[in-house]
Amino acid sequence: MAEHYFFALALPDPIKEELASICKNVKNIFPFKKWVHPA
Repeated sequence: MAEHYFFALALPDPIKEELASICKNVKNIFPFKKWVHPA
């Protein structure tokens, strides 16, 4: 799953924001915060 988040760094800001919102929900289950760095 991590590949999707690394690839997302190249996406436009609105899409990054959407993924960040999803990440906030998902990180309650998995430590995605360690993999996802704000661009």
